Amino acid sequence: ETPMACGIGICFSCVAKVHMGDGGWDYKRTCVEGPVFDASAIHWER
Repeated sequence: ETPMACGIGICFSCVAKVHMGDGGWDYKRTCVEGPVFDASAIHWER
């Protein structure tokens, strides 16, 4: 684990790329919308 810069969602240094329902993707802040996400929702980079 790495420490989060602010922990309240202002700095956007903790974002994770996740799939959206419309087939696209968006960045979600792990300190606000997470830290746990469904593994199938994560956009895993290759």
